[in-house]
Amino acid sequence: MNTCKNASGRLAGLLCAGLMMAAAAQGAFADEIHIKMLDKSDSGTLAFEPGFVKVNPGDTIVFEPAQMGGHSSVSRKRSTNPILK
Repeated sequence: MNTCKNASGRLAGLLCAGLMMAAAAQGAFADEIHIKMLDKSDSGTLAFEPGFVKVNPGDTIVFEPAQMGGHSSVSRKRSTNPILK
């Protein structure tokens, strides 16, 4: 039996298990940060609240519309093609 090959296989298995545990632990410490999208605020129009956040790798950022205003982020250039009008 080749003990060097068996030892390297065990080492690879332990390394893989350790990496999986580290990845799972990283997700356990992740935060979910909610940012409100405002049409108007004290700082002006079209603002985010809070205006600044500090995030870490693995954190989730959720943008939430807080006011139902007339803002739309859709834009389209008018085509000169008569088929598309």
